[in-house]
Amino acid sequence: MINYHALARTSIVDLLRTEHAAVWPEIEAKLAEHPPPHMPRLRGIDPHHLTSARHSLLRDGTIEEVSATTRGGGKVTVVALRDRTGHTTAFAKAARRKRLLQARYLSWTRASKKIPNAIGEAGERVVHASLVQATADGVGYRLLKRPGQGEVTQLFGVPIPGGPLDNAAHLIAEDDKGIPGFAQKGPLEADFLGNCRICPKSRFDVQFVD
Repeated sequence: MINYHALARTSIVDLLRTEHAAVWPEIEAKLAEHPPPHMPRLRGIDPHHLTSARHSLLRDGTIEEVSATTRGGGKVTVVALRDRTGHTTAFAKAARRKRLLQARYLSWTRASKKIPNAIGEAGERVVHASLVQATADGVGYRLLKRPGQGEVTQLFGVPIPGGPLDNAAHLIAEDDKGIPGFAQKGPLEADFLGNCRICPKSRFDVQFVD
């Protein structure tokens, strides 16, 4: 039986030994979407295990979070091994590069008077267009988001705790004879910053269950 917590701890440490510094979304992407080198059959490490390992490594002082202000004035935090003996210069170079890349990515997620949110808004449009196309192709969706409507503000006839959702739809299930049956309601939130996690401490879940 695999001890995923131990595997996640070891994998984070190994990655930081190689990279010297990394932002957390980078760590999640590299370890959750690719198998560990010595376990090629494993799809990757679940982000929940990575988050638990991160907290554990922070508590025992194996890793630390180092924040600094970028040239654009934003503060970006990188994760690194606390013991950087002999690797101080490598850490400084890696941290500077990773902060610059993260700051650039985050700038694409912010809207201004002239430029829309290039990532979040585009993703929400793709989600809605996909639902509309699926409905046109015969999938039994009934969209709760109306044309021209910004966000879905109510579910089951009441305001959504925590704020509005990007989208929502009824899915009309059919039996094996094609006869419509019960409807399932599906709330949708498009996340492109890695902030949505289905776990007990997630604010995202509170929107649905509070």
